[in-house]
Amino acid sequence: MTSLETLTLLAPEFDDLDSATREGHLTIAAEQLSSDAWGSLYQQAVVRLAAHMLTLRARSLAAGAAAAGAGPIVGIKAGRQQVNYGAAVGVLNADSKLATTSHGIEYLNLARRIGTSACPGIV
Repeated sequence: MTSLETLTLLAPEFDDLDSATREGHLTIAAEQLSSDAWGSLYQQAVVRLAAHMLTLRARSLAAGAAAAGAGPIVGIKAGRQQVNYGAAVGVLNADSKLATTSHGIEYLNLARRIGTSACPGIV
C-alpha cells in the first residue's frame, strides 16, 4: 500500500484535495523522518504527520489569512459557526503542537510505541 493510499485510509477527510497537495505534504513529512528510526511504523508516521499538517492547513484556510497560525482550537460554537483559537504563550514543544490535531495525537501514540520522543529520526 502506498502512502497516498494509506492517507486515504487513515484520513479520508482529505480525499477532496488535489493529489499534488496530498503528495506534497506526504513528501514533506517523509523528508522529516528517518525510516530506520521508525521501522515498520514509518509509513504510518509519515501519513499521520502529513495529515496533521493538512489539518493545520485546513484550519488556517477556513479561518482566513488574519487568523492563520493563531494556535490550537480552544472552542467551537455551533450556532453562527464560531471557532476560537488559543493564543500561544511562548513556543510550544513538539508534543504540544502535535496534540492540537487528532492525527498529531495518533502520531504521538506511534512514537510512544517505538519508545522515543515525538520527533524520532528527524533528518
